[in-house]
Amino acid sequence: MSSRKERGSLLFEFQCVDADGAKWSINQRFTPGGIGSALDIRNEIICDQERSVAFIPMFMLFAGAGSFGPVKGQGLLAGLEYLENEPSSSEADIIGPASKRQAPDNLKLTFPLMAIQNDGRFLALTWQMRPQFCALFDSPDRLFGSGGHVMGVLYPGSDGENRREGSLLPLVTETLGAGQSVVLQATLIGGLGDSVVPAIRQYVALRPLPDLPATLSVQQYVSSAAGGWLDSKIREGNLVRHAIAEGNFAPGPAADAAVWMDWLASRTQQPDLAARLRETATNVIATIRAADIDASGVGHVRYPVASLIYGHVPEAAARAEENARALLGRFDSDMSVNYHPKPGGPDYAKTHSSNEANGFTSRAEQDLLGKSTECAGPHEFQEKEGRLILKVEGNPRVELAL
Repeated sequence: MSSRKERGSLLFEFQCVDADGAKWSINQRFTPGGIGSALDIRNEIICDQERSVAFIPMFMLFAGAGSFGPVKGQGLLAGLEYLENEPSSSEADIIGPASKRQAPDNLKLTFPLMAIQNDGRFLALTWQMRPQFCALFDSPDRLFGSGGHVMGVLYPGSDGENRREGSLLPLVTETLGAGQSVVLQATLIGGLGDSVVPAIRQYVALRPLPDLPATLSVQQYVSSAAGGWLDSKIREGNLVRHAIAEGNFAPGPAADAAVWMDWLASRTQQPDLAARLRETATNVIATIRAADIDASGVGHVRYPVASLIYGHVPEAAARAEENARALLGRFDSDMSVNYHPKPGGPDYAKTHSSNEANGFTSRAEQDLLGKSTECAGPHEFQEKEGRLILKVEGNPRVELAL
């Protein structure tokens, strides 16, 4: 191996001959980056004979090896791993082969960045994504047993079919032609930080986010949205689905769909389209019972609007009161809402440290607040010691501090 300085860069050159007589050349160039502590890296590999390649480590880092070891403050593989001091590729969120994310399909990465943070500092690697390359990330490093964390880029790549995503080796080799140059452009960044957030900020400074796409005009949006309600599989006759996903969402009554179709009808400049939207909205509403006018819907975010447009406010208010009192039964004595798996069904909380979470409780509180303002039953808001108290009369009598 030889090394030399050249125009502000440090170059390393290495040559070797494999067992079958082919000559390999490996050239590395390290150049200070233009922002902060960035170090630009160019790695080039050439072989003078054609070879079938299963594994070339284009660049490898073993963060923590020989220093802070396998512990960490946080770890990141953008799009797949966002870790505290816990192992990557665990089954905490996904059970089965998909949990193995050491060499993931490139399509699963939101952007090319991996990082390890510990003791107020971070080390991160970003690279120029190409189909022939794939990320390698294991924290702590169980693949090589370095005693730290492995971050790197491999050749050949990973496309979801050519390798198991937890494997260092692909299922089939990649042909490297005689004299063909394989070049990796990457950047090593580091700095101070109590999380991986500074690494992300420095990445964005180095690799600015793409420009926002051009937006639709109002009439383009109206035509597109109308086509979804009228002509896609989201609607089946007068019933509407939440989504199309392998038959997992059955069609049903949906007052919110009618609301949005009437809204689009009032904004389109195409009379024929407006007529279709209004006729379909009328038919959709006709399938809904009066008491369900505000309760039926397919959207994630729902408002008690349908009864104000199509009538049946008293029936909708009575149903809202009924639903609100049913929601009260979900709260435990400490005002938390705990998750209880269905008998015989999967337990989605079995890998979590607790069976309650703020999002789970807050959604129930949000729904209860919405229902309470609709319902005819006695309720009131009061301010007490800087907190907003919702009091709902009845059996049981409940106070929620907000």
